[in-house]
Amino acid sequence: MNPGELISIFLKVMKQRGQEIIGQEVSDLVLGRPVIFSEDGDRDRIAQERLLRAAQLAGFKNISFQLEPIAAALAYENSLGNLENLIHANYGYLLFQSIEKTKCSLSDNDESRIFFIDYDICIDELLSREEFENMIQEKVIAISDCIDSTLKTANLSSNKIDVVFLTGGSSFIPLIRELFEKRVPKDKIRSADAFTSVAYGLGLQGGLMG
Repeated sequence: MNPGELISIFLKVMKQRGQEIIGQEVSDLVLGRPVIFSEDGDRDRIAQERLLRAAQLAGFKNISFQLEPIAAALAYENSLGNLENLIHANYGYLLFQSIEKTKCSLSDNDESRIFFIDYDICIDELLSREEFENMIQEKVIAISDCIDSTLKTANLSSNKIDVVFLTGGSSFIPLIRELFEKRVPKDKIRSADAFTSVAYGLGLQGGLMG
């Protein structure tokens, strides 16, 4: 069984449960995807095609994709009302939370431990902030260059920005937050939970499909 077939099983169960809840067929699906699966164009295309095929195998008919940062932005826009958490704890979410907890801990501490034990998987590693920052240095530089490029393309100075919305565990990393805090005042920077903001935003996008 290949990864696409495994994903299709998960999507099929999700589809069935959704149909049981609302009492009608669910044929539309909005899948979130990172801005870049891979810097290799062919691999990036193949990754999305595999997701598409998995959704088709699960029985979905109308399938679209949305970039996860945009989905999170949609959630932020809608959060001016009430945001209801519809995410139930499961294996992927628990592992995700373990990683997020460590990244957030390193925002305030010099070292933190990644600990996860479930489904016969055990991860117990100590990580220092210095090690972590060295690991991501190349990405931090790329983000900084991207910010400058975006402002230049938009012909927009930083003092003209009303709000900067940051999402994802990486947005809490001091090294990355500094990139934005050097450009805009702190009171203009907003943040949201990485997991629920993307999921909720995808739900909002799905509602537009109807």
